Amino acid sequence: MTAQSSLLLCGDVTVDALDLAGALSVKAPGPAVLVSAARAQVLNGGHFLQALGSEPCEDKVAAMRGYHLLCREMLSVEADPAGPATLHLVATGSSLN
Repeated sequence: MTAQSSLLLCGDVTVDALDLAGALSVKAPGPAVLVSAARAQVLNGGHFLQALGSEPCEDKVAAMRGYHLLCREMLSVEADPAGPATLHLVATGSSLN
């Protein structure tokens, strides 16, 4: 992972080996679904910080931080609860193989 990477894991997700330069979201809905990422490589635009201007900001959290977190590009994967009990991810670039 790089310092600019964002990783969001929800549910029963196992990451064995991941080369991440950008943003990745993996969701395993429900207790009967397992998502496993092994030897995955993801490269995309990820997220970036945009400083707030001098005008007042209505978003209280952003006003405290002094910036907005904006997404350029993110690879999102959500396992289908009706699908196989285990989903193995192998990713290269910004799409899954």
